[in-house]
Amino acid sequence: MQTISVDTIVLNAKIATMQRLGSFIEAMAIAQGRIVAIGSAQDIRNFAPGAQSIDCEGHTVLPGFIDSHCHPDMHGARLGRWVDLGELEQSKDVLLIRIASDCAGTPAGHWFVGFGYDDIAMGGGLSQPG
Repeated sequence: MQTISVDTIVLNAKIATMQRLGSFIEAMAIAQGRIVAIGSAQDIRNFAPGAQSIDCEGHTVLPGFIDSHCHPDMHGARLGRWVDLGELEQSKDVLLIRIASDCAGTPAGHWFVGFGYDDIAMGGGLSQPG
């Protein structure tokens, strides 16, 4: 039987499990950058008595985030003012028709901001006909 060498335990936390809405635990054990056990603080202390301990003082922990450079505020802006183009057929013609349709009747100089399309799937850059 192989044993796990736990590096760190996280205690006194509100750890989101993401298993279902509102599912939280109070402690977890981490070995080599991976969560290896979850449960009550006492269970985790017993599981890894010699591990480094982090006391979260009741704060929320969201394990699993890898991207340390994200912009949730920009996502909010996208939802409110930007146009989600991710559901379109991945075609330059379809994309340009959608942009023209959304911009019809807007003042000169008005910005159109869209996201979610895949320019690579459409064959590369979206240059204007010359």
